[in-house]
Amino acid sequence: MAIPVSDTISHKMHRLWDKCKTYLQHLNLFPSMESITDAHQFRNEIISTRIFLVLFILSLAILLLYTSVVKITKTVRVPAPSYEEYARLNSSYSQTLSCPCQNISIDYRDILHVNYTLHQTISDSLNRFYSNQFVTASVILYDVFQSQVQALIDQFQLSIINDFSSSLTMVRETTQGNALLSNFLVGYTIRIDRFTSSLAIHLARFDDDCICPTSSTCVRQSSIYTYPVSMPLFKVPNFYIGCYVIESLLQSTLQCFYDQNCIDTVISYVTYSPPIAVTALNSSLPSNYLINTTFNDILQNLMIEQWNSSVNHEDYYKQCHPAECTYIYETRNDLLYIITTLIGLIGGLSTGLRILVPFVVKLIRRKKRQQNTFNVLTTRERVNILYEKLKYSLQNFNLFPSIPPSTDQYKLCNQIISTRIFLVLFILSLAILLLYTSVVKITKRVHVPVPSYEEYARLNSSYSQTLSCPCKQISISYKAILDVNYTFHQICTSIFVSEEWINTIPKADPTSINPNDFRMNFIYRFRALSDFCTLSNQTISNALNQFYSSQYIRSSVTSYKVLELQIQALITEFKLFTINDFLSSISMIRETTQSNSLTSGTLSSHDFFTGPSGSSVSTAQRTYNNCSCAHSAQCTESTYIWDNSTDLPSLLIPGFDVGCYTVEALLKSTLECLYDQNCIDTIQLYMSDKRPSNITFLNISLSSNYRINSTVNDLLKNLMIEQWNINTMYEIYYEQCQPVECVYSYETQNAPIYIITTLIGLVGGLATVLKLTVPLTVELVAYCIRKWKTRRVNPNSRNEAQ
Repeated sequence: MAIPVSDTISHKMHRLWDKCKTYLQHLNLFPSMESITDAHQFRNEIISTRIFLVLFILSLAILLLYTSVVKITKTVRVPAPSYEEYARLNSSYSQTLSCPCQNISIDYRDILHVNYTLHQTISDSLNRFYSNQFVTASVILYDVFQSQVQALIDQFQLSIINDFSSSLTMVRETTQGNALLSNFLVGYTIRIDRFTSSLAIHLARFDDDCICPTSSTCVRQSSIYTYPVSMPLFKVPNFYIGCYVIESLLQSTLQCFYDQNCIDTVISYVTYSPPIAVTALNSSLPSNYLINTTFNDILQNLMIEQWNSSVNHEDYYKQCHPAECTYIYETRNDLLYIITTLIGLIGGLSTGLRILVPFVVKLIRRKKRQQNTFNVLTTRERVNILYEKLKYSLQNFNLFPSIPPSTDQYKLCNQIISTRIFLVLFILSLAILLLYTSVVKITKRVHVPVPSYEEYARLNSSYSQTLSCPCKQISISYKAILDVNYTFHQICTSIFVSEEWINTIPKADPTSINPNDFRMNFIYRFRALSDFCTLSNQTISNALNQFYSSQYIRSSVTSYKVLELQIQALITEFKLFTINDFLSSISMIRETTQSNSLTSGTLSSHDFFTGPSGSSVSTAQRTYNNCSCAHSAQCTESTYIWDNSTDLPSLLIPGFDVGCYTVEALLKSTLECLYDQNCIDTIQLYMSDKRPSNITFLNISLSSNYRINSTVNDLLKNLMIEQWNINTMYEIYYEQCQPVECVYSYETQNAPIYIITTLIGLVGGLATVLKLTVPLTVELVAYCIRKWKTRRVNPNSRNEAQ
């Protein structure tokens, strides 16, 4: 009868299981010669084997589970990504994505375009703006890019408006300070005395009884008059005339230009050849300005209706041209890493357990020996017995027993010799490694992720020579990290530059005052002094706005001391440039005024003469201290209050000069009179009763960089500044830099934990190498010796046989 196949397979499986069970029950990974005759020792070895296998498998399982489950941070590099790839990566990994730029400096013109629409009625600054550099170390996000570039555009618009306004203000204030005559003679009129035929300047009065010496903005309604009888024919709505054409135009509006009837009426009184057709401005067009908006308001925006800017992030990305993008994400270890990690740990784990497990088992399961109660051993005898046991154990200690244990004395001898050589080499190698790892100097690099400012300060105090903290934001505006304040000379905050003091009118009739009289130029002199303070402040403010918009560019955190030195150098350069630029503009206006031989309304630069018939007028340049205004506008002499009855100087005003032009005389004047209460009181005696009371002189005891007799020009060379106060906000700079990490290095010896872990890591490999090489080497040497001895014995035997 045939046996079923299923029974055969079951029988084979049962036999296989019995074999495996028997093999495992008798498996001994720690055999010894003693276990052949000692059942207790044999049992210890079997238990050690089983504990070893359990611990070994359990340890591998734990390591396998840990390396499989633990989360790791993985960095991925994408070489030369396109803009589309960058956009995709940014949508998924925006928090960790970093794309370092190959080109960190990009012209503005390559990434943005600014257009503008003028009012119905700038390119050089725009070209300079385009030539500036947009600096980033890595690609910045779209939203951040848009906001940064828009801030740059806003700063540019503000900067050019301020520059234009400052230049225009400087010309207007200098013109007013010098009381220059307009060709239209609106604010000043020249009259001939019919009895003496002499010429005199008379002041015209405008609305609210305003006169040009007190304000250049005096105006009245502009009209079309009949001639020669001056009768108004047509009033141009909201159009004015005043001291100067520019001043009156700035206060006028374009109301008439929006009204076709008004335009036609004006044209009807003006002869054009050929005739022209003028169409009114279109009031239905969208505009930021009202019909009654003044020219000044329109000019404050450079006549621009609308700014149109376009910013292209893709163009910026192409110019940045990142070589690669890196991003970080959390994941688990891959299979290959898990396998290689486990393989690397097997040797050390196995060696450690092979040494530890048998020792612990033997310690726990010590063999109980029968004690002979009748034999009491002395201490000396016990020591001798212990010594003999130790000696025997060392002499017979065998790390390379054969399986099953051998009784061949030759093999046992080789195994014991191998053990001794193994131990010597093993201990010697560990000692050398221990000595080397303990003594050797190493350079240790420490990474501190996202350090706070306090951590950075602590690290910098200890490792300043090697500390490096790369900035995430390498370009930082000076406005964020620097605060510049300044203190003016006390004259700029005194009553002497106030409207109350400036508008004080002399008691005497201006037409009867000598042109060289201090009172004649009183208003213009202090108006110019006030304007110098205002212009200085405006110049510094505009320059600071531009300076603040500049970028401090560094790839890593700059130390406090270095930053302070760099800021000081920059501020010194800033002050020098600002002062030189201001003085250059003032000098250009002064020289232009002199070159054009312009006439002052105070008759300080020219004398007027009528011809014999009285029908013609001629002029001659005035002289001061034998210096002609025709040769130099800087001719001056001391100024006095003149006696009207004798037309002779009677009272010297110390420090103040009179000259061709008020501004030139003021620059060469000093403020020493304003430090003297008696001098101030004397001036007030000759001024109008409508004057400020309780005028206090300048405080001579205040700390100052200037002397009492320093000229106004000396003050102006420093923009009237007494002191600059610079505050570098280093902590804010550090926060703006946003270092991702700080790295520092130092020399040290290996830490004890490092030495221990290094030795443990090497134990497995060292033991494995020695276990493979030492027994083989010993057997090879023993074999060679045995062969050598055999060859020596054989010749002697043959000789005896013969």
